[in-house]
Amino acid sequence: MAKIEDVQAVIFDLDGVLIDSETIHQKRNEAMFRDYGWEVDPKVLELMIGSCPNLDPWKMIYDRSSLPVDYATYRSMIEDYRNTHPIDDSIYMKAGYKDVLTTVSTLYDRGYKLAVASSSAMDYIRDNIHYCHIDSMISVVRSGRDLPKSKPDPLIYTLTLKDLLVEPSHAVIIEDSQYGIEAAKKAGCFTIGVHGYQFNLDQSLADVRVKELKDILPYLI
Repeated sequence: MAKIEDVQAVIFDLDGVLIDSETIHQKRNEAMFRDYGWEVDPKVLELMIGSCPNLDPWKMIYDRSSLPVDYATYRSMIEDYRNTHPIDDSIYMKAGYKDVLTTVSTLYDRGYKLAVASSSAMDYIRDNIHYCHIDSMISVVRSGRDLPKSKPDPLIYTLTLKDLLVEPSHAVIIEDSQYGIEAAKKAGCFTIGVHGYQFNLDQSLADVRVKELKDILPYLI
């Protein structure tokens, strides 16, 4: 493998890249559908991975499934379940991948500008990078929650690059989902797909695919 030249910054997605939150969310979704007696192909549920409210993944799941309720009832039942079965925030404190701290600190020590750009809410992002003990090394944090366009649109990455004062050709983006990889490529950045094995994610647009986060280091140091 050859080192990527002239890189000044590394931008990380959060969910599925730094923390194994997708597994937490998928297990809760699977339990919800099972409790309601709704049969949904597990591959269809994976439409949630890397998505955001603007993409309306719940609608995509409904349209690809044969459920015994109308759409309004379906959405109401989902909201009821999520309200009565909240995810304990303490679970996220243990959700960071085991190699996050060593990987991020190695890049930080080498002088890279580091950022996190996620479709999740800002408080959630900041809490989780704190749980991973990397918040002091991240110079830019971007939430896509309030942006007019979401991944796979490149807007969040375009804005993050501007915050970093780095041109796209000098940045590498680490993503896991098809939506995120597409956004990263549209932003003009070299893109590494990671952890795709967990849900057999389509990472075909990525320039490089690796299994674990630490596997990005040979390309950068």
